[in-house]
Amino acid sequence: VKVEKSATMLSRLTTARSAVLPRVLARWRHTSNTAATSWVAHPTAFQGIGCTQDEEPARSPVTNVAPLTLSAIPLLGAASTAEPVLGPTAVWLLESCIGIGSVKLGLPGLAAQFFFASPIPTMRQVLADKTTGMLPMLPYSSMCASGFLWMVYGMLNANPAIWAPNVPAFVLGGIYSGIFAKCAPKGADWLPGTVPMHLGGVALSCSAVAGVAAMMDPAAAINTLGWAGTGLVVVMFSGPLVAMKTVIDTKSTKTLPFAMTVATFINCSLWTTYGWCVLDDFFIWFPNGLGLASSFVQFGLFAKYGFHKEAEEVTDKKA
Repeated sequence: VKVEKSATMLSRLTTARSAVLPRVLARWRHTSNTAATSWVAHPTAFQGIGCTQDEEPARSPVTNVAPLTLSAIPLLGAASTAEPVLGPTAVWLLESCIGIGSVKLGLPGLAAQFFFASPIPTMRQVLADKTTGMLPMLPYSSMCASGFLWMVYGMLNANPAIWAPNVPAFVLGGIYSGIFAKCAPKGADWLPGTVPMHLGGVALSCSAVAGVAAMMDPAAAINTLGWAGTGLVVVMFSGPLVAMKTVIDTKSTKTLPFAMTVATFINCSLWTTYGWCVLDDFFIWFPNGLGLASSFVQFGLFAKYGFHKEAEEVTDKKA
């Protein structure tokens, strides 16, 4: 009887392990749908839950060096696509419905281009007026720095759906920052900070990202850039909120571009869905979820104070 009870208990433990272990591995495994590469944490990180060397999935050729263990740094990014929440058609739309050759991206990547291009009308107005007025520089400088970081992050993960859409972000963000630096009033310190601070910050950020990618183990670099990118995206999406006090004080949305607010809403909705339901990547869905919340706040300001008349006149002339 004791032998039978022991055998029954052992069978139950084996069944439980078989059910839970794949989900544990899936949570921490880095994969790419567009390239047959992946990485998982070192087997010693799973000691104690019955995972042996034989049960470990194949390592990526990119990460032959053993990555950091879970006990060292929480590895949250570039997660599994083994069990996407959505169906294959939805996954295709979110990840690879548009492409040239082997470079493919989905609706989030397409929406990102509208977001990155949304400041163009504002930049045209700045060039026409030859001044930036009270506009903040933060959305544009952070767009440049964030675009470079996520471009490198996507390359390390071998995922064109992440890196390809961020190439325009890096380029356009640099152009917007250059225009802003040229037209900003002398002594402007509400950007927040000054123009030299923003330009220096972008240069320092890009240098740091390049250094991390070149010098660190790919697994550790992905994790480090993921945390840094989360902070940069939060800064980029909160940039328009820097003008919130001015909007409330003047009861005018002149300093809050509506086109960028709409683009933020659409872009963040798609990226949050892609990061949560397809990639299960904290570094994708979390910052974009915060950006989505930011767009709701901005919509609330437009609902309360309406659209600035000059903005409507400019829109009518362009139409």
